[in-house]
Amino acid sequence: ASVQWFFAHEYTRKLKLPFHWGQSMGVRWYDRFVVLTEDMAQTIARLNPQADCRVLPNGVADDFYDIEPAIGDFILYLGRIEIHAKGLDLLLQALAAIPAAQRPRLKLAGSGPEQPQLEAWLAQTGMRDSVDLLGHVDAVQRAALLRNCRFMVMPSRIETFGMTIAEAHAAGKGAIVWDTAPMNEVAAPNSLMPQAFDVAALSHAITTWHQLPDEALLQIGDQARQWARRYNWDAVAAAQEAFYLEACERR
Repeated sequence: ASVQWFFAHEYTRKLKLPFHWGQSMGVRWYDRFVVLTEDMAQTIARLNPQADCRVLPNGVADDFYDIEPAIGDFILYLGRIEIHAKGLDLLLQALAAIPAAQRPRLKLAGSGPEQPQLEAWLAQTGMRDSVDLLGHVDAVQRAALLRNCRFMVMPSRIETFGMTIAEAHAAGKGAIVWDTAPMNEVAAPNSLMPQAFDVAALSHAITTWHQLPDEALLQIGDQARQWARRYNWDAVAAAQEAFYLEACERR
């Protein structure tokens, strides 16, 4: 079985059908699992203590590792425009708490149905001058943003993995994430990880890194890139193949 996340309780709540029963029983029908994070492996172990569970993360394309990092004058959010799930409300509150003279420029790259709500909030709070809403970006634009940002901020409340964290690290950039699974597992150890959903702590983390010299941010990014080598597709594919062969040999 390959498991990314468990959403059965959410569907039970929405559709009033017992999807969570199927989820609980289904986990017991398999004896080998592929999961993306150690956090999910622990969840599987609680439901099926006899399971052989292998953590095999998502892979990052080689193109990201080829990016030559520079340090620009903006910080970056890269992902879907989903205000609650992606924590954009928390990120914008943290940004608004920074005095205008010290506030970094934020570029939000991504699209989603909630973009009009985000634009309305920016207009109402007077934050429009501090935030660029870029909408959907293609591969070339994404590479340019990762190359030139100071660092990335990933304020999600909910993630199955946190792909853009791994991509930012592979591109040689540090990331600020909440200290909660799975983001704190995917992020490099030298990432800043404020207490989950603490807006003041996030604001402080952003200010701290924004004020660092460019050389320090490049060093943080270089260390993050070394960490991200574990997300290279060749390494991930080799580990998955080894697990499959091991399962065949046991048979």
